[in-house]
Amino acid sequence: MNMFIAPAVYCILINAIAHGVEIEPGFPTDCGIPDVQREYKEDAEVMKVTATPHSWPWHVGIWSRHYGFFPYCGGTLISNSLILTSAHCIQNYFICTRFPVGTEIHLTEDLNQALLVLVGAHDYTKGDGNEQLFSVQRAIIHPNYNQDAKL
Repeated sequence: MNMFIAPAVYCILINAIAHGVEIEPGFPTDCGIPDVQREYKEDAEVMKVTATPHSWPWHVGIWSRHYGFFPYCGGTLISNSLILTSAHCIQNYFICTRFPVGTEIHLTEDLNQALLVLVGAHDYTKGDGNEQLFSVQRAIIHPNYNQDAKL
């Protein structure tokens, strides 16, 4: 799992994509193709089943100690150092404080206030040695995100 993680994890937060912008060149071309295949795929097609461990390595949990010791939102690892998630996840982090859209926001590294990203975990309640927790350094909110809209 370490090959998917850069020392600094960044977070890109959007509501909708209006214009494509290349933030980091060289995005992988094999995203969304699990390395680990489900043993009983037919079961997953007809009923709710637990995912095969580590079959979705690009899925991440977004944490803040404001909410306790569990992910309050999810995201997708889209490159070695970029995560895509919903802008309302960051609005929740700021606890209803208005924040700038369309510009880069530098986030605190104080672990008591930090926004964190958990990668490599199959079940966040049971560590298996593959999980890593990173502090988010910056966020970019899509300029068309309407933070006054109700979800």
